[in-house]
Amino acid sequence: MRRLRTIEFVLAAVVCVAGIVFLVLPIAAIPDEALIGAASVAAAVVWIVQGLRSRFDQQNSKREREGVVTEYERKLSALAAGAPERLREALEGLRDATLSAIQTHLGTIDPSDFERLVATVLEKLGFSNVVVTQSTRDHGIDVRASYAAGEVAPIDFCVQVKRTESVGSPDVQKLRGACTKGENPILVTSGRFTDDAVREAAQLPRVTLVSGERLAELLSGLGLGVRKESLSLHEPDLDSLPQAQQQEPASTPASVA
Repeated sequence: MRRLRTIEFVLAAVVCVAGIVFLVLPIAAIPDEALIGAASVAAAVVWIVQGLRSRFDQQNSKREREGVVTEYERKLSALAAGAPERLREALEGLRDATLSAIQTHLGTIDPSDFERLVATVLEKLGFSNVVVTQSTRDHGIDVRASYAAGEVAPIDFCVQVKRTESVGSPDVQKLRGACTKGENPILVTSGRFTDDAVREAAQLPRVTLVSGERLAELLSGLGLGVRKESLSLHEPDLDSLPQAQQQEPASTPASVA
């Protein structure tokens, strides 16, 4: 680029000198045709050099834009190399924090609201005929529901809901006795089940246990008690912006008459 500008300067100087010589020296000393020809050639060369410089400026501008994109891609590639593991850990941490917040909140709501919430979860899971029972008339059964896969052989369920920190084996035994013949018992709590409760539930007839942690997972999966957030990724698109201003070639010097 410096060489082009030097040549451009030298040729411009030649044109100026030729003009001065043409004005100062006698006309007979140097033929007019020679002076005019030299000035014209010099002007043409200056125009060509300026055109080349403009082309180089455009190429350099393109390289700079490509350099920005290349740098972005390089950083993105470096980030992607270790991102999956870090991203997975971050997402798992956020998920655990969300489920913990939901489970903690379940232990603070009114027991009747907790029963209605469990009924809502059952409905969203595809259960039918979901009914919240009267607390004084169903021997501890809080919700009754049915489930039929493909509307074939419906299965009846009796559900007991306990908003408590810990549920033991006696609660599992009482639920069995409260369910009518043919009903499948489900015990839901906002807290956890003791080891004795888990062993007791495995005995026949089996009792399905839904802990507060599992209920929080169900709520999150159904979009209850959570708000989804989306993230966006931005990458450079320089062609959509006004392009870099290119230096206009200087006008061609007028031919010396």
